[in-house]
Amino acid sequence: ALIRYRTAWHLDLVLRPFLLGGVIKETGFKGPLSLHPNCANYRFSTDVPQRFKFFGLRASLNEETIGLLVQGSMPAMRFLTAVREKYPHKLEDVSRQFFKRLNQETKALSDPSDVEEGAQKSSLTAEEIQTCMELMKDQSIKDKLKAATEEAFSRGAFGSPTMFTTVNGKELMFFGSDRLDQLAFVIQKEWSGPLGPQRMQAAPELPGFTA
Repeated sequence: ALIRYRTAWHLDLVLRPFLLGGVIKETGFKGPLSLHPNCANYRFSTDVPQRFKFFGLRASLNEETIGLLVQGSMPAMRFLTAVREKYPHKLEDVSRQFFKRLNQETKALSDPSDVEEGAQKSSLTAEEIQTCMELMKDQSIKDKLKAATEEAFSRGAFGSPTMFTTVNGKELMFFGSDRLDQLAFVIQKEWSGPLGPQRMQAAPELPGFTA
């Protein structure tokens, strides 16, 4: 939803991939799958599906999707870090295609071949995909992703999506897409609901990234 407000709120929005598993490990939290059965049942059977509908996302959460999440996303995050390095103007689109692959098509992103297949549906050319596939193996990209993950944690992140903004010289953190109304209040912008100021019928998906 934040992307939907970028123009209306005059945002300088910066998407930055980080490794969610790395942040969760640093917090000591075992992840959402370790929640009490009552909490887990509510979260996965009611809360998350309802949230998808609320934000106009054509996605679903089931046992298969949860299984894919458990597999991890390091190859995908390394690829996105490479995209950010080489083709930053295409990072948003590639991220969206990965979101669709996982949450709509119920397909993995845990293997480089999965990542390559998912990227083929993005605006990246075949040559650009191969460039990023090679670059994601480079130690510099691995180090950048590690640094982004460590920075996110050091700034207070404990999950995703995490958003940072600066107001009157002070950095503020917001966690979760359901905090955008509070973000609007703090930066003194009008909040018109999850579908954005135009209340779009078919709104684009927003992946979980720190901004």
